[in-house]
Amino acid sequence: MQTQVLELEKIADKIRKLFALSQSSNEAEASAAAAKAQEMLTRHNLSIASLQDWTPQPLEEEVVRQFKRMTSWKFILLSGVC
Repeated sequence: MQTQVLELEKIADKIRKLFALSQSSNEAEASAAAAKAQEMLTRHNLSIASLQDWTPQPLEEEVVRQFKRMTSWKFILLSGVC
């Protein structure tokens, strides 16, 4: 799993660089970079929105039940969320 995240980060970084290069004043270079970026997005089934942040976010664990008996509103809320 960790290697997949690293690989996707490398791919996303390459695509970001290609999009930056597509803003070049050289029209041929810009066009080629944009085409290559689009090809890589399609090949890896990615979108531009998915390139924003590939860093995994840490999960936070929260204690739900602190008392021996759960109050009724907490139970109803917890049941609805689950």
